Amino acid sequence: MSSLLLNKNDQEVLCSRFNQLLEHVKSNFQFYKDYYQHIEHPIDSLEDLKHFPLIDKNVPNISVLVNEVLETNPPSYFETSGTSGNPFPVIPDLGPERGGEFANFIFDWLNLDKDEVKRAIIALPFEMNPIGIKYFAGLTKAGITAIPAVVKSVVCMPQKVIELIERLKPELLIGRPLETLRYAQAMTEQGIDPCKSSIKKIILTGEIISKTKFQRLSKVYGGASVHGVYGLTELDSGGLVSCSKHNYHLPSNPYLIVELLKDDFKTPVTQENEIGNIVLTNTNVNYMPLLRYKTGDFGMLQHHCGCEYDTPVIHVLGRAADKIYCPKNKLSVFPIQIEEILFQFEEIGCDYQIISKNDQIEIKIELNSILTDDKKNELIKVVKEKIKQQLNIDIEKVTIYNPNALASKLGVAKAKAGTLYKIDNLSESEIAERLQINF
Repeated sequence: MSSLLLNKNDQEVLCSRFNQLLEHVKSNFQFYKDYYQHIEHPIDSLEDLKHFPLIDKNVPNISVLVNEVLETNPPSYFETSGTSGNPFPVIPDLGPERGGEFANFIFDWLNLDKDEVKRAIIALPFEMNPIGIKYFAGLTKAGITAIPAVVKSVVCMPQKVIELIERLKPELLIGRPLETLRYAQAMTEQGIDPCKSSIKKIILTGEIISKTKFQRLSKVYGGASVHGVYGLTELDSGGLVSCSKHNYHLPSNPYLIVELLKDDFKTPVTQENEIGNIVLTNTNVNYMPLLRYKTGDFGMLQHHCGCEYDTPVIHVLGRAADKIYCPKNKLSVFPIQIEEILFQFEEIGCDYQIISKNDQIEIKIELNSILTDDKKNELIKVVKEKIKQQLNIDIEKVTIYNPNALASKLGVAKAKAGTLYKIDNLSESEIAERLQINF
């Protein structure tokens, strides 16, 4: 368990907060009275958490908890579907107290002063997703002018976002990695140098990214400091936060219990570079508390980073459904590990696909600029060699596309870059339909 690696004082704080949360849920929710009916004692250490069963959206009778929450007439309702596609409630606390805490967190995390950031553009979904609204409330609470620029909308397409950046000169951009890179590329196509834009700081949310993608984003925006956060909307939690070295750390303010468990979901991962399942508990007393919630993500433990944070690192690798098994090498690989290599090549743009079919892997990539056939062939050779060298897996085929062949940088994004497509046992027509979105 990663929180077991925190200092003694932080562990004691988390134990106390968990016990308060435990008392609250058992007093207010029939679901937890039944779920914990054989557990009567509070925890004395974080190791005692193993006595409490884990939760996910497929736990029997989870609908009891959902109905109990909705019957209390909560102030707002959102939904998340995640990888499973099953709708699940998100009931965030958008009150002034939590908004103030979030504002203070943003200032501390980004090392802001009152004059450094005066305006921020929030390029996040606002429909059925509370994250954009939380940033809007937190920034306005902090005295920063917030400019909501909703994505997935014909009202605020990339062209409109670029116009807002040009006219209003915001210093902070909050968005998902795909759109954030897309804006920079669209600026370049219009003769605008994103390196000279007003953007000095970037917050990324919505998907995990590789270190090299962090570095790419910083470079295209002229050395802007880029920060990422990993969490789950249903937990109403900020989650893990990135440091100056682009590693995800446990929060320095102890409120989130982070567990990294082996596949038996009982044994904590404690060894350096060991991979485990990420389980989170937000100890804040919120509208819909979820204790020991299985995220569905894998992470790799690193004890120390040598950065400004004195907390353990979890390298988030992705969901179990995204793991690709290579029987020839008897190894598994995650798309983010391939992305880490792809973004080392400046010739490669931000859009790519990884396709797994019958135990073979194909990669489709887009160029930043047109290359000669000889240079394309050399790039394909080097990419394959580097992936083999660093991950010990063989790439069957690398297909290169010229700039803008995958998606219009000024259009509405239709699919996430880096989507993994597993197309085993599909017909040729089904495969063509699955892949035609980007190509």
